[in-house]
Amino acid sequence: MSLIRSTVSAQAGKMYRLPECSAATLVAIAGVLLEYSVIYVPSPDMYLLNVDVLVCSVILEGDDEHVLLQFSYPAVLTEKSPFDTAAQDAILTDRYTSRLQKTRSEWSSVRVEFTGRQESRLCL
Repeated sequence: MSLIRSTVSAQAGKMYRLPECSAATLVAIAGVLLEYSVIYVPSPDMYLLNVDVLVCSVILEGDDEHVLLQFSYPAVLTEKSPFDTAAQDAILTDRYTSRLQKTRSEWSSVRVEFTGRQESRLCL
């Protein structure tokens, strides 16, 4: 993961063509670029059955609402910090509020929302 971060960071402002990459590598790179808190890569031979999942949505608020980004992760991760919902709420709200303040946007604030659901199968 740190190799991916350093490669992406080193190429700031430049176009960089990735060599032929596996789907797992591309998912990890996308997660880093989107600054997702949790990145899990689908694998056809590794999965969990009947797992509770938390879905985190970062929502821009203004005259109406817009979901800026959304990701999910197994709820079992919330048992340890920094994946508890309060910690994630604070981190994401601070990150996107500071970015929003630098723009002349119609959006007035950021709200982080967590919802739960059960997945019959979750690839890891």
